[in-house]
Amino acid sequence: MLGTTISPYLFFWQASEAVEEEQLHHHDQIHGMIPNTKPSVRHSPGRMRNEIGTMYTDVRVGMIFSNIITFFVMILAASTLFSHGFSEVSTIEEMAVILQPLAGHYTNFLFLIGIVASGILAIPVLAGSAAYAIAETIGWRVGLDYTFGKARQFYVVLILATLLGIAIPALGLQPVNILYYTGIIFGLVSPFIIALVIHMANNPKIMGKYTNRLLSNTIAYILFLIMTSSIIAMFWL
Repeated sequence: MLGTTISPYLFFWQASEAVEEEQLHHHDQIHGMIPNTKPSVRHSPGRMRNEIGTMYTDVRVGMIFSNIITFFVMILAASTLFSHGFSEVSTIEEMAVILQPLAGHYTNFLFLIGIVASGILAIPVLAGSAAYAIAETIGWRVGLDYTFGKARQFYVVLILATLLGIAIPALGLQPVNILYYTGIIFGLVSPFIIALVIHMANNPKIMGKYTNRLLSNTIAYILFLIMTSSIIAMFWL
């Protein structure tokens, strides 16, 4: 649960999109596409505070709603999937069969809508995060604002990641089991990324005067300890 909530791709995707948006805005200013706007106004202290405040609100609201939805998904799963004698569910077909008494003949249709909708939301984010992470690590040009010819390697990784996700069922692998073990891997990796983010967020050479506040550091360190303790407990138990 912690691995799927504090997922590494969240660190890459949201940060990369914010940087890309800032670069695009700066590019439009330079080329006169945004009239009567000076770069100094864009980066004035008041404007920066407002933008950072908007980011805080965006993250908080998004995290609250996503975790509330996750909580009710777990309640629904606990009260339906395992209340009919099933101790383990490894395929999507099994889920649809178990949920049939809940929705009757429309179960498969409703389940199909849910799977397609979640795929439409998840595939661009997961494939895009992989492309951003790999391309930025290697030093390739990244960004969805670039054409394919100007960021070829970035788009190749994006396409390959998408095709890999599509190929999983075709290879006979069970998506449910893959999601389960992916969550464990995410949980193992997250403390290292959290520690890196804490270091970067408190480094004036990187953040300038916008280093982490005491409250943010406190929450980050508590999160780091919880994730690390969970990993130790998982292996110990």
